[in-house]
Amino acid sequence: MTTTPRSPIALATTRGDRTPAWAALAGHYQAHGRDFDLREAFARDPGRVAALSFEAPEVFADLSKNLLDIATLHFLAELGRETGVEAIGFALQCRPGEEVGGECYARCALLGRQLG
Repeated sequence: MTTTPRSPIALATTRGDRTPAWAALAGHYQAHGRDFDLREAFARDPGRVAALSFEAPEVFADLSKNLLDIATLHFLAELGRETGVEAIGFALQCRPGEEVGGECYARCALLGRQLG
């Protein structure tokens, strides 16, 4: 089995604040985030916890109590793609000694599908 060294720092090459995704995220904040009210978000969406919770082996993340919505997660995911952070995530999903690709990409793909 061949292993590929993981070097997350070398993968990220684009500054986030210089991407179209950053501008889109900033626009989303100006339009919706400035006045975001968490109590109102829970009242409006009874499925908020289910929609903003993610599960992986031995990990459960509930983002519902954060000042964000599904649209914000999509903007952040796009920012990750444009800056190379998504590639770092793929690399970090690999277990020590595991070849980059295959099973570790499958784990990332499962998590990525939740964010769309």
